[in-house]
Amino acid sequence: MKKTILILISVATILFFIGTGCSKKSKIRKGTCFIKASNFNVPVGRSFLLRCPNNCTSFGSIWGTDIYTTDSSICGAAVHSGVLAPGRAGVVRVRIRPGQPSYAGSDRNGLRSSSWGSYRTSFTVERRRR
Repeated sequence: MKKTILILISVATILFFIGTGCSKKSKIRKGTCFIKASNFNVPVGRSFLLRCPNNCTSFGSIWGTDIYTTDSSICGAAVHSGVLAPGRAGVVRVRIRPGQPSYAGSDRNGLRSSSWGSYRTSFTVERRRR
């Protein structure tokens, strides 16, 4: 009986880590120049990998600086924050965060982001760690 319970707990733990993306190899999602973090059903505190295409000359709206509203372009935020060079493809880690009371706009890396008030969820963009 104890062995069975121990095995069930072990299997449940493994399935939990696989389901929460804690495995070494994360799936890389394919993005577009305009894709928003809100297009993905990822809860606060979780992250995912996204491949931004090359030759993007337009991104759509970007709201915030370093921390962006989830209705902002992910690839635009990656260029704005300096994680990706303008016009270059690359894989970035998108980390979903709680909403902020406000978002400050700025001019960076040839892109202008806008200011916004309170928003329900946010994200940050990081360089992919290998």
